Amino acid sequence: RAVRELAHAPGHLNALAWSPCGRFLAGVLGARLVVWDVEDGTARELTTHTTRLFRGPCFHPSGRFLAAGGANLDGGVFSWAV
Repeated sequence: RAVRELAHAPGHLNALAWSPCGRFLAGVLGARLVVWDVEDGTARELTTHTTRLFRGPCFHPSGRFLAAGGANLDGGVFSWAV
């Protein structure tokens, strides 16, 4: 049975990662990085000053940080404090 419906975010879902605490779900839609708060169902798109294109989201085991690889030509690894 469905437990919660998360905010709609358009795009083809390419990856998902649960935070260790289970409160957040990070997903790559197309190449956009979206984080849902599963307690209230809201979504937030993450960006940096150099890119909005990402791949492979991964939470730190502590759940305090989220990292993702850049999907643009320059690549790179980016991280956010959750």
